[in-house]
Amino acid sequence: MPVDAARDPLATPRGWAYSPARSNERSTMSETTTRRLWVAYGPSGVVGKIQKDAEGYAVHMAGKDERLGVYPTMEIAKSALHWHLKPGSERPEFREH
Repeated sequence: MPVDAARDPLATPRGWAYSPARSNERSTMSETTTRRLWVAYGPSGVVGKIQKDAEGYAVHMAGKDERLGVYPTMEIAKSALHWHLKPGSERPEFREH
């Protein structure tokens, strides 16, 4: 709904109210999607990450551009990331960011 730009400090030049999203949210006129991120740490540093979005839990290994896959639960995503580490590697520590 149009707003009076002279009266509303969050109004855009076209007169629409704007509410900035938090850094972990993506906002459009009709929806806001919260994204969550967990970084996986091994003994020598970051080994990967898991991102939660509308599709599920996406697993990315450190140093790789493409994602390994999207999984329905966090536990399955953690297991998938751990499985892609060197054989005998300890399960990484996951910290939410």
